Amino acid sequence: MKLFSHILSSAPALLLLATLFLPAGCSRPKDRFVFEGNIANIQQGEFYVYCDDGTFDGVDTIRIDGGSFSYERTLTTPTVLTLLYPNFSQTYIVAEPGEVVTMEGDASKLGEADISGTEENKLLTEFRQKNASASENEARRAAADFIHTHTPMLAAVALFKRYFAYDKTPDPSTTLTLLDDLLKAQPQNPTLAMLDNHLRPVLTTAAGQKLPQFAFATLKGDSVRSTEFAGKPLVVAFWATWNNECTDLYAALRRIGRDYKGRVGMLNVSLDDDKRLCRNRVQRDSLVNVVYDGKGLDSPSARRLGMRYVPGNLLVNAEGKIVARDLAPDDLEKQLRALVKE
Repeated sequence: MKLFSHILSSAPALLLLATLFLPAGCSRPKDRFVFEGNIANIQQGEFYVYCDDGTFDGVDTIRIDGGSFSYERTLTTPTVLTLLYPNFSQTYIVAEPGEVVTMEGDASKLGEADISGTEENKLLTEFRQKNASASENEARRAAADFIHTHTPMLAAVALFKRYFAYDKTPDPSTTLTLLDDLLKAQPQNPTLAMLDNHLRPVLTTAAGQKLPQFAFATLKGDSVRSTEFAGKPLVVAFWATWNNECTDLYAALRRIGRDYKGRVGMLNVSLDDDKRLCRNRVQRDSLVNVVYDGKGLDSPSARRLGMRYVPGNLLVNAEGKIVARDLAPDDLEKQLRALVKE
């Protein structure tokens, strides 16, 4: 009986100790982000999650079993994650250390899934569901309004990525204005820094923009400047010997050099990192004003001129305005003929 009485008298103290130690042993680490949920009309499958701002490397696989999934990832800072589904559609979510985000949806309408758990993901869900039946242009205008009124939020970054950052035919003025507003509100955001580094050169060399001033080192060791092409149309070509798709562009450049000698400027930007191969190509196709810095796809010259593709090109009129870019070789020659006749 004495032993039983002792246990009873000690119970409050033991309960207090358990209360003190249980949260520390069972609570989730503050740097763990959890994403979990249920997707109807699918028993097993997988989708993918990645981050393109360097918060973590690689692509993680999220496996669905019995319609449910659970994913955890250590994060040190909040970020925007991309969910990539098997049909190549995407959804952006805001991930924060220590937070749990849930997803409830149907496999046939993943874009309208209810993603919640934090205020920013709730706002994104409301936006997606409200604009599910809107046209792309209508949704883009709604996204611009959302970004303007929520610039401090990562949710605004998510919508900028969805509707502006990777648009194939961007509106340079609108996109740059939104990007500048976001950068002002979130100056330390690595995603925005990455997007700014990639987008600004592309947007400032879109059709309708003035060609940036430049001075580049050439393969011969001298320099070529933008002022040398004043007063006549200019063709800027991006190519690399390692890319077999450049063959048609080389042929077009040969014809342009032959047919418009002296009347059309030509600037060739090589994305090679092997000078010997580059020199062989230049000699074979009689290419002139060849810019070469040996940096391959990291070429500062190509970045300055907003290169998007290899092969790629810019067509510039006599006033220095970019009239078209990344044309098929036949279209490049056709539009050049129209410029020369003007």
